[in-house]
Formats: sequence, structure tokens, C-alpha cells
Amino acid sequence: MASDVAEDPAWAEGPGPAAAPPPPGGAIRRMLDALTAGLNLCGAALILGIMALICADVLGRALFLSPISGTPEMVTLSIVAIVFLQAPQAVRMGRLTRSEALTDALARRAPGLGRALLALYDLLAIAVIGAVLQASWPLFVKAWERETFVGAVGDFMAPVWPVKLVILIGCAMLILRFALRILDAFAGGGPEERTAGPDGDGPDGVDLDGGGTARGGPQGGGPAADGARAPTARAPAPRRAGHE
Repeated sequence: MASDVAEDPAWAEGPGPAAAPPPPGGAIRRMLDALTAGLNLCGAALILGIMALICADVLGRALFLSPISGTPEMVTLSIVAIVFLQAPQAVRMGRLTRSEALTDALARRAPGLGRALLALYDLLAIAVIGAVLQASWPLFVKAWERETFVGAVGDFMAPVWPVKLVILIGCAMLILRFALRILDAFAGGGPEERTAGPDGDGPDGVDLDGGGTARGGPQGGGPAADGARAPTARAPAPRRAGHE
């Protein structure tokens, strides 16, 4: 039995790396991710619909001298809706446009200060989006109660309140996503917690490229685990010519 244990590769390799702790708010996070993905899918479908509408309008105008009524109005409303439908997904994937020179440098040299700066950025974003949400609510109520529309009576009419509602939903989702980023930054559940060093290495020169070796020092030649050193080759001593 002892030989079986010794030959078992699972015992020979020893315990593996400790599993990462689960991110905070598992059920709420999954529900929020599902809602974010659904909004993003609606935005993508709206983009395809607008592309088809524009192509049909151009073809109808060029071939049959009969453009589709309301195309400019629909495109104008759809652009606003697409932005607020897909912005939460951009925040979730970390694709918002920003300069990372300062934040990456702080993440390597002062991780705590780097997290605090990112949290301040997210708090400012929450404040700005909250102001947009507060200003958009009366506009939605007004459009709903007065049945505001775009277009012309007898030609094309489209209500405005659906787009106003999308703005409210998008702002609420953005606030939740930024709040979740702040929670991840300080709870260690976000992707920003794992920072890479120079040349794609992790902290302390650990290789994270899948090679399975740990490298230390500037040239990647760290001390061996056993304390043994690699043998060095000596150059042969020059031979002296003798007298014949």
C-alpha cells in the first residue's frame, strides 16, 4: 500500500495551489451579469436593425424614389438607446477608454494606493451618472404623461418615452456596475487584483505565461529550491611551449 501511495502522481506532486476565494455577492453578481448581458444583446440587435433600416432607406430612395419615412428620427433615437444599453457591458469588461499609465504603475509599486485611485474614479462615475439619472427622470415622466413623439402627424410618429426609459435603466445598471467594481477592488474579487510585472511576469518575477517555471532576478535566474548551483565550465589553462 505504501508503494501505491508513493507511485500515485497526485501524492507525488504534492498539494496544488490554493483556490481563489469566490467573488463577493455571488447570486447578486450572477443576476447583474445576466441583466447586463441581456441589455448588451438588445443593443446589438438594435444596431443590426438600424443598419437594415438605413440600407433599405438608401435602396428605396435610389431605386424606387421612395424613402422610408421616419428613418432619420429612428436613427437619432436608436443611437442614444444603444449607448445606454451597451455601456454597462463595457464597464463589466473593463473596456471604458482611459489612460492606464498611472494606474498600472501604482498597481505595481503601491497596490493600495492604486486601488484607492480606481475606487475614487468609480465613485466620481457614480456621482456623474447619478446626476444624469436624476435629470432624466422628470423627462421620462413628461414624455409618458404628454405622449411626446417625434416625426410629423400623418406621416411618421414615434413615442419618445421608450428611449427615456432605456436611459433610466442604463444609468441604474451603470451605477450598480461601478459599485460592484469598488467592492471587487477592496475584496480582492476583481481582475485588477492580479497585476503583472514587466515582461508578462507576475509579482516577484513569477512566470505567468504558462511555462510552469519560476524566475527571479533581472535575467530570470533566481536561486534554486535546493540551494544548489549550476556547474560552471572552466576554460583550459594555456599550454606553454617547451624547448625541443
